[in-house]
Amino acid sequence: AVLNVALGTFTRVFSDFERYHTKSGLESSVSVKLFLALVVNSALIPVLVFANISKFDFIPYLFQGPYEDFEMDWYQTVSSTLSFTLVVNAAVFPLTALGNAGARAFSRFAFADGALTQRQLNKMYEGNAFDLSERYAQMLSMVFVSLCFQAAMPALVPVTALFCFAVYREAKYTLLRHSKKPPAYDETMARFFWAFAPSAAFFKLFFTLWMVSYASVPNLGVNIDPVPDALATISEGEDGGQFDFSSRFENGNGAIAFFAFLALVVWT
Repeated sequence: AVLNVALGTFTRVFSDFERYHTKSGLESSVSVKLFLALVVNSALIPVLVFANISKFDFIPYLFQGPYEDFEMDWYQTVSSTLSFTLVVNAAVFPLTALGNAGARAFSRFAFADGALTQRQLNKMYEGNAFDLSERYAQMLSMVFVSLCFQAAMPALVPVTALFCFAVYREAKYTLLRHSKKPPAYDETMARFFWAFAPSAAFFKLFFTLWMVSYASVPNLGVNIDPVPDALATISEGEDGGQFDFSSRFENGNGAIAFFAFLALVVWT
């Protein structure tokens, strides 16, 4: 959580080196970089570190974990870790913004009488910058990760809903009470949000398909014969193994996710 908060500062420093001509361009760059960093740090790294894929064992530190698939222990270890991280982020992100506003207010209360010039006093009452880019990145990362792992961790959906409500209340209070007037942004950040957010559907359907088609998941009793026959040529490993695609799609567990994913790919 501390690193996720610090990533906001790091991405802003790095984006400043790009020397954007407009404030909207700079904020959009910060938003995109911070979103990717939050997703990698909060969700992607735990999944890759605990995964065990022998084909990728040449990559150091990654794909060398104890879990070859979404087995029961994976949910008890990786799923619980990822869920706890997102719950902490949902609380830390708005609390950090409120803490910065509170620190500014306390600074005025404690040191306003000691201001030597009117300029120093005006600076104390100026207010903090309202970082819209960080809020966009935090919001999109929470929504993206919760949707991707919704099949395995459905509790992340109400957690994200509560996060959205808390961020709305925090941003409204912070903007009106403790912030400087923000610049007139254009629609670049909003375009990135609504253009990229639907891509979470692809990852959600893929993870859902892989989770519910695991060999130990009870079979629904519905067989889909053409699909496993078509995948038999690219299947490898033992029956029900990691890359035994034919066995994975032999039952109807992943049928909804599979055909929804196929329809989404064809439609887009």
